[in-house]
Amino acid sequence: MGRAAIRGLRRPGVPEGMRLRVALIVERFEPDAGGLEDAAWQTARALRDAGDAVTVLARRARPCSGITCVELPVQASWWQPTRVLGFAAQAGRWLAKARRDDRIDLAHAWNRVPGADLFHGGEGSHAHYLVRTHGKRGARWRRGSPRHAAILALERRIFAAGNVHLQSVSPQVERELCERFPLPASRVHRVAYGVDLERFQPGDATKHADFRAQLDPTSGQVPRFLFAGSGWRRKGLDTALRALAAMEHRDARLWIAGGDAPAPWQRRALQLGVEPRVQFLGRRSDLERIYPAADALLFPTRYDAFGLVALEAAACATPCVLSATAGAAELLAPGACVVDDPEDVAGFAAALDRLCDPAARAPLAEAAHAIASEHSWEQQTARLREVYRKRLAR
Repeated sequence: MGRAAIRGLRRPGVPEGMRLRVALIVERFEPDAGGLEDAAWQTARALRDAGDAVTVLARRARPCSGITCVELPVQASWWQPTRVLGFAAQAGRWLAKARRDDRIDLAHAWNRVPGADLFHGGEGSHAHYLVRTHGKRGARWRRGSPRHAAILALERRIFAAGNVHLQSVSPQVERELCERFPLPASRVHRVAYGVDLERFQPGDATKHADFRAQLDPTSGQVPRFLFAGSGWRRKGLDTALRALAAMEHRDARLWIAGGDAPAPWQRRALQLGVEPRVQFLGRRSDLERIYPAADALLFPTRYDAFGLVALEAAACATPCVLSATAGAAELLAPGACVVDDPEDVAGFAAALDRLCDPAARAPLAEAAHAIASEHSWEQQTARLREVYRKRLAR
């Protein structure tokens, strides 16, 4: 029997219990590189641990035991349009050859790469991102830039294929992408992010108090709120600073963790009169210690398809104050204060004032932790493997 005939008979649907051969496509395969990148890293490892054969296609990859990493050569990686389009083209060529050679069962694209079987919606709808981040007028102007034009074109190609399935990480992503690219319900699968429940947990209150004093030794027992992540403009740091200034509790403090340049924001804090109450922590690799040391996470993002920091904080039993434009808001609503408008400074200030009271924080902390405990990476990957099998059965 010839090779082509053998390919036609192989693995129809892949029965339950048989290992899957999965290609994950993500530009950067590195832990702690960002929400989407960290999710791809955790998912690849969980698939490996479930017994699947995992190949990662990336522009830049950190070696990971038991996972085959293929770094794709992309020219002019310093210029984003060429980098994004070049990566999509290289990944498409690799997938076509792997399918001809019968080396994979399914391809799961985490970045905007046409030709995969399943598209991960972790970056949301780019058209909605532009409007939410820059306003309607700014979005129209930015659509003409090579960067945004390339991303929008890739999205159109992905959904023009007619057989691609969507992994929506939140109801928000599902609504937005299905509004732009009408998809039948059979091709939409909601699988939210997971969280490392061994790393992120409530832990010992005394140890957290000691770390809190070590991190911020001069402020005593005043309320402390945490703003975490990079891309501070989009994530609403200006709203966070203005909300701090508008609070009734004039002693509350704000910790800011992330890799953005602090100087412009230090000047903004000084203008608002809150500079003595703001502490820039820089980029941190120990957020599992910082979340439970804070009284709440403040996340007034203008646009996030999910917002993994919110689920990490919830796993640490830290309540969240977040905008409804964070995809995680609907999932975490029982354990969070959700403000509809990311520009609603008064609304965020009122929520922070409420959470200065430990009695108000306690039920939210309990609810947040209960929700997070149902979203380990193992649970997320089990749901994802069900999606893979449904896709292969079709």
